[in-house]
This record gives sequence, structure tokens and C-alpha cells, in this order.
Amino acid sequence: MRLWVGDWKLALLAILVGAPSLPVAGEADPAATLAELRSAVFDGSQPRDAAGLRLTTGFATIDLGAGVLVPVSTAAGEVVEWVFAGDGEIRLEPPDEVEAGQLELFTGDSQLHESFTEAVFIIAREAATEALMARPTAVPEPGLTTRAEDFWQAWRTSPERRTLGAEIGVLLGALEVPIYEEYFAGWFAGERLGRFCLQMDPAAVEQVSVGQFVRFQASEEQQRRISGFLHRQQQQGRLVGLEIGDLGRWDTWISSSLRSAAGLPRPGTPAFEPRSYRLDVTVDPRSGGLVSRSRVELETLGGRRLAVRLKLSAALEITRLREVDGGDLFYQRHDDELFVVLPRSPAPGERIVLEVDAEGRFLEPGGHDNWALRESLGWYPRTGPTERATYDVTLRWPREFDLFAAGSKVDDGRDRDMQWQRRRLDVPALGFSFSVGHFETRTTAAGDVKITVALDPSVIESMGEHAIDELAATVVRSFTYFEKTFGDYPLDELTVVTVPRQFSQAMLGFVSLSSPMMANWGLFGSLLGVQDRRSVVAHEVAHQWWGHLIGWSSYRDQWISEAMANYAALAWARHRGLKTAVGPVTGWQEELTTTLADGRPLESMGPLVLGERLFSSRSQDAYHAIVYRKGALVLSMLARRLGEDTFLEALRHLSAAARGRVISTEEFLTLFERITAEDLDGFARQFIYGTGLPEIYYDYAFEKTPQGRWSVRVSAVQEAPYRTRYAVVPAADGRPKIERRRVEQLDVESSELVVPFQILVPRDPSMTGRFGGRSTSQPVLDGRMRIAGRHTEHRFEIDQVPLKMWFDARQEVLGRFFDQRRHPKRMLLNQALEAAAKGEHVRAEDLLHQALAAKSPMVSTDGLLDAHIHLQLATVRLDAGDAGRAASSLAAARGVFAAAADGLPGSEARRFRSACEIVEARLEIERGDYEGARRRLHGGVLDERDATSTEGFLLLAIAARETGRETEVEAALEVARQRGADVSWFVDGGSS
Repeated sequence: MRLWVGDWKLALLAILVGAPSLPVAGEADPAATLAELRSAVFDGSQPRDAAGLRLTTGFATIDLGAGVLVPVSTAAGEVVEWVFAGDGEIRLEPPDEVEAGQLELFTGDSQLHESFTEAVFIIAREAATEALMARPTAVPEPGLTTRAEDFWQAWRTSPERRTLGAEIGVLLGALEVPIYEEYFAGWFAGERLGRFCLQMDPAAVEQVSVGQFVRFQASEEQQRRISGFLHRQQQQGRLVGLEIGDLGRWDTWISSSLRSAAGLPRPGTPAFEPRSYRLDVTVDPRSGGLVSRSRVELETLGGRRLAVRLKLSAALEITRLREVDGGDLFYQRHDDELFVVLPRSPAPGERIVLEVDAEGRFLEPGGHDNWALRESLGWYPRTGPTERATYDVTLRWPREFDLFAAGSKVDDGRDRDMQWQRRRLDVPALGFSFSVGHFETRTTAAGDVKITVALDPSVIESMGEHAIDELAATVVRSFTYFEKTFGDYPLDELTVVTVPRQFSQAMLGFVSLSSPMMANWGLFGSLLGVQDRRSVVAHEVAHQWWGHLIGWSSYRDQWISEAMANYAALAWARHRGLKTAVGPVTGWQEELTTTLADGRPLESMGPLVLGERLFSSRSQDAYHAIVYRKGALVLSMLARRLGEDTFLEALRHLSAAARGRVISTEEFLTLFERITAEDLDGFARQFIYGTGLPEIYYDYAFEKTPQGRWSVRVSAVQEAPYRTRYAVVPAADGRPKIERRRVEQLDVESSELVVPFQILVPRDPSMTGRFGGRSTSQPVLDGRMRIAGRHTEHRFEIDQVPLKMWFDARQEVLGRFFDQRRHPKRMLLNQALEAAAKGEHVRAEDLLHQALAAKSPMVSTDGLLDAHIHLQLATVRLDAGDAGRAASSLAAARGVFAAAADGLPGSEARRFRSACEIVEARLEIERGDYEGARRRLHGGVLDERDATSTEGFLLLAIAARETGRETEVEAALEVARQRGADVSWFVDGGSS
């Protein structure tokens, strides 16, 4: 962080990562230091004048205008934090397109430029603190100091402070850990964006982060239910300390490494990496209890570190934490995270051993005398960016139960009513897990590898007596295929068990399958979208290679593991000729194109490389849909581009080159390019680092050639997917109006797809069917075609008579394909919307008339589509200032819809009627009837879950403002703001 006052520089703080290791200054007691920091008080008697102060940290510049800075100090006079109240401004430009896209997703703008009225700053640099203390004392305006104190009190108990780990940052700074002199955190009360955080943590790999905690919005009834649930859980020792206000999602707007002077990433160095674990654990399903002693050997990767960050389930109480050959250690705990303070800063390459004793109720009953670990990996302390370590584990459990675990058994025995095993896993792995209960077991082999399959009673009961043989056969077949495809398996055995929980998971040498996912759902399975259990098994077995033998470098690269496991399951199913009703990517198009509340398709939540950041307040489903489904499709498209055989051969070479280590997305692509000699930059930019599903409208013609062959001419138009962003702007007469801005999701000029197609040809009369009769299957010719840019033309010849042509009939390409012959109305409507977005009202109206006149084979849906075309015509005419004809088109839309909507789902009917009411409200506002528009929109017409009603909430805000109902204005603006609408006209008092 750098700090300027006026025109002169006070301090230039250099990042010290990589500097020589030094002992920690002083012999401060962490517990006493933390107690002193927690006793700090807001000292309103010493406000400093903030005007003209500039702070710079990471990519952010913070300017403070008229206002006060108040120190928060300990009894010894140490300043812990600074609280600002007044007029401030923060600016930040993201370092790349991915982060700019995420910032725009959450804030509506690809650059952060926000005014704020209060803020809390943690500034660790002592020289900066001294400079601030030297500033002139301020004479604050009445109430300004009170505002600052109220904001600080809110910060002290906020989930943001705990989530950021700000307290440990302050503590390490106070303990004079050199690298933490650069620590900075800020909590801002933004005028437009609400409260959000900025942190510069020099010890993190991605040092700069900006984000916001979004609290769970619950009704009074929901709050009562949640409070009751939390109370019951806490009575059983779970979720202790958790309150309703702590429930919510953390939205990461930006997370990035610092940049060098040349603009290249300069990531921080991770502090520690585990090298080996020695675990001793006793479990008792009868009580659900778990008692463990964990010894973890850590290697120091970066010097000048004093804190080890561990992850351990909050369900377990720590009874002792010490350094082996040393004393007990001070630690801080928040939920599943532990910050352990070491007595000294170890040098790079030095190894230390920590010992953690813990106990608690950790087994959950799943029925049928079977149990599941509350968390498959949360029962022992873990750390490090890649978490690759060897394991030596002793497990103890009651004699009447069975237990299966990762690793190889090296010793076992019995002690009274308990039995025990010692197991070792000598290949570095990212985790170790086990399962306890009652099982039916089958042992088989895949080559030289011993395969053990253990099923709990619920699976046997659901699948029948042949269940274990079926699952064992699936494991062996998929394992054999993957070993041949990806290379030798590194262990002598693989254990597969079923567990009563909702997800399946693979550890190296140990696969736990969800019992419900293995159940026999019969015909209901496909209706409910339950994935074929054979593909689930194949996915988890594939993780033995992708995820374990070849790991990922960071959360940005985890997609490789999940997408490759899904692709491998698809490839194995094709190899076996399996017909699955619901496979790994079934339904991807519907899922990825689901419209969210702000009008975005779910796919646009972010690219594959965002990993776990795809979990956010905007969607709970984006991570699985994008990483698993889209990721597998991306790999399938890459296989089609290279050729399936070439792709699989490249994977074998790649897995050999990366075996036993972790790789990044960049290294994954580089290895592929090296093996295949293909340039994948454009492909990666569009499908791995980018978002957007293009819409392709294609047409074709068949013509007989003089040589007696058939010519096939194909034309395709590629359209960019887009969403509408709404803004309130002043009209020529000064009154507010709503502007619709088209935001395109990708650049179609650089978009390139390799698309499979099929051509239907006449049946050969000589062909016979299965039972000797004439063949009932219609023959097709399969091919591939490259579509690039906005317009593509192709011509080729075939020998058979062509009857019909399809693009991407099996939905194998990340795009949406429409036959112009079957969808002429849709194509013309799309062109009209594009023209309207450009302000070409005359052309848009002409295209809409053409759409109304067009006929298509989809007769059953033409009426509904015509209703939407009439409604769009009303909107275009309103935009052009023709309110009279707009009203006529609106009436036509209502009439056509009424005639065609019989049997339509209620939700769709409500959405259309809501859209009509919005246009009607626009007409009323155009006539100056603000009260009429307010009444129309205030009566429950608008749906907060429906993106199309965003315009309605802005209209409601305008009408409420004009009729003096400020409470309604704020409520409507809050909904519109959450959907990304630009409401700055209101914030600026209607003067912009």
C-alpha cells in the first residue's frame, strides 16, 4: 500500500515476498497481544482531518474528501484501525477480462468507481500510522463522529470481518511479522453498492480481493424456522455461535495476484505445504463420536511466515494443539478455519510438525445401520494450496461394524470390544477418508489391481440381490478402460463403498458412492433427472487419474479434474455402447440457458476457470452446471476438433507428462499444443476463459449436379447471445425515461465452432431389420462443418439423395442451432430485437411484420410467438414515440395470446401478462398518468424472480417518485439495483 497526503508521498510499502527470512522481532505473547487488540476503543476525541488523503493498495486508489479519520487504539496507544466518515471515493481497474467480467456481474460495471460515506481501514504499516496520527486534528460537523462510531461497532461484529480473517491480519501485524506490514483491509459503505470489502493480503497467492457478503433474505416465518433449527443444532454441539445474520453468500467481485511493472502476474508464495500425515482416529457409530490425534509435517515454502492456516471441521472441538518437540501453540478459530501462531518464523525448506487433538460427534446415521462422516475430509487438519501428502493412519472402531478406508493395510488387531487397522498411502494424495457401518462385500480384480466393492443394506434393498455384482462389473470395466486410456494405476488396490449421503466422492484408492444415487429409481429416474448410476461410477473411477494422479494447481484449475472425469465417463459409455437416459451432460442446454433474476443466462455467470467462485448469491447452480457439464462439453468439442483417437492419444501422453503432480490450466493447454501441434489460443479464449452460447441460424439447399451427384449448399448466421441492461436517463424534456442497453456475451466475429451435422437419405430397400423385415431405421450421413464468424457458407457433394439436414442433433456443441425453415419467426424476431437495440426502429418494425407473416412447421407454437411479436411491436413503436399505434399493438398482443394460451403453464402466462402491464404502464407514464402507472405496477403484477420485470420496477420507481411515495421508490430501486440496473439518475437526485 502507498499513501499520499496532498502532493507528497509519505510511504512506499514494498511487497517482501521472497526476501531472506528473519526472526520475528520481540518475544510478544500472541494471546496477550490479541487480548490487548480486542480491548481497543474508538477514540472520538482525536479525529484527524481526512481531506486530501489518498491511499493506494493493490489495484485500488482511495481518495478521502471532507470528513474525519478516527483512530481505534489500545490502552497502550497502538492504533488498530481507522474509521472514516465523510465523502470518499474508491477506484479500481481489474487486471484482466475475467475479473472485469466478474466485477460487472456483481456491480453492473467493469470498473469499480464508487462513492462511500463511511469506511474502516486496517493499515499495518507503522510509518503510515504515524503519518496519519500527525495529521491536523479535525473539528467535525455535528453527528459525523457518531456516524463513524456506529459504523465501527457494526464492523466489529460483522460476518465480513470474520470472513476476511481481518483479526488475524491485525494480530500478525502487531507481532511484527515482516510480510504483514503490507496488510491492508477496508470496509466501505458505498452509496450505490452498499457495504463491500477490499483486502490486500501479502501472504496470499492472490493478494488482492474485493467482495461483498450478501445476507440470506428470509421472511419472518423463515427466520423463526431457521432460529429453531439453529437452536436444536447448537444443543447437540453443532453450528455453535452461528446466528441468522451470519447466513449468506460471499460474492467475490475480484481476486487476483499483483502485477509486475511489465503487467505480468506476481502471485504470492504459499506459506506451507503438508508432506506427510500421521493420524490416529477412533470412531464409534453407536454414539456418533470421533476422537483423533493428527500429526502433520509441514514444509515451509515462503519465509517470514508466523501463521499456519488449517482447515478442520467446526463440529470437532480441539483439545490440544502443539508443535511436536515444542509447547502448546496459540491459535484462533473461525468456523472451519484455524490460524495457528508459531513461536518463530521457519526458514524456507524447513519442516515443522504440528499435533492436533480433536473430538466431537462426527458420524451421521443414514438408516439401515449405516453412517456417513459429516465431512469426508473435515475430520483431520489440512492445509496448503495443493494438499498433496503421504498418509500413515491408524483406525479404531467397535468390533460389530465394518470399516473400509484408503491406503493399504500394513497391520491390524483386536483390543477387547474394538478392532484396529494401520493403513498407509505412500503415493502423495490430496486426502484420506474412510467409511464405517454394515456392508455386503465383493472382491474381484482388474488385471493386477484388487477391487473391493462394499454396499450398504439400503442399496442392496433397492437394487436387488444382483446389485453388488452389477456395480463390481461397472467398476472393473471402467477401471480397465481408463487404465488403458490414461496409463497405469499407481496402487495395488481400489476400494469402492456406498455411503448414505447425497454426493459421491473419490480419494486416491478409495471411492465413496452416494447410496441414493445407486438406488434403482426405475422409470422415475429419468423423469427426476437421476443420472445413470453406471456413469456416476465411471466418473468417480476416472478421478483416480484426473484429480489424483494429475492434480490441479489452484481453484482456477479444478475444472480440469471434474470436466475430465465427466468426459471420461462419456467416452467409456460410448466405448461400451451404453444407452443412458440421463448421462453426465444430459440437459446441459436447458440448465446453462436458464435465465437468472437479472436476465443473464446461467452460463454467463463466469468461465470455467472461476471454479468455486461460481458459487455466489446470484446462483447456487452455476458451479455444477459450468464446471461439470460445460467443462465436459468443452473437452468433447476439443476431441471433435482434433479427432477422437488423436484426442485420447494426446490425453495418454499428457497424463504421462503430468503424472504425480499438479498442473494449471495454462500448462494443460500448453501440453496439449505441444503434443498435437495445434494452436488452441482461440479455442481457450472462447470456451475456457470466456462465456456465451452463440445462436446459429442455418439454411440449406439441395441441387442435382450434371454428373448425377447431389450438391449441398449451407449458409449459417451466427448471432451473439445478449442480455438487456436497463438504465434510467433524462429524456429531451428532462423527464426520466428507461433506456435498454444490449450487452453482448461474446464476439461472434472471433467465434469458431466445429459442428456435427446429419443428412437424412432414403432407406435402402435391400436393408433388412433385426427380425428379417424391412429396416425401420432411417439412414443418415454424418459429417462435421466449421462455422466461423458471423456468416459462413459451405458447399459439398454427396452421392445419395438428400432429404433433410440437421445441425447438432444430439446437442454436442456449446451453441444453439435453429433451422431457418423450421424457425423463420424466431429468426426474424431475433433480427428485429437486434435492430431495436441499435435504435433502428423502422427496420425493427419491418422485420416484426415479416415475422408475423412468416409460416413455420411449428404451427402449435406460432400463436404464442405471434403474441410476443405483437408485444415487441408495441415496445418498438413506444420507443419511436408512436404511443397510438403502440396501444393498438398491445391490444393485438393480448388478443392473440388469449386465443393461443390454452393449456400454457401458469408461470408463462403470468410472465406474458406482466410484460403487457409493463407496456401499459409505459403508455400511462407517457400520458403523464403517474398514479395510474403506480397503481398498476404496485398491485403484485411484478415478479421479483422474473428478469423481464426489471423494467417494471424502474417504471414503478419513476411513478412512485412523481407521486411522492419515497418508501416505494426505495423498495423498487433495490430490486432493480440487484438485477444490475443503472439507477444513478435517482442517486444523483434526478439531475444526471
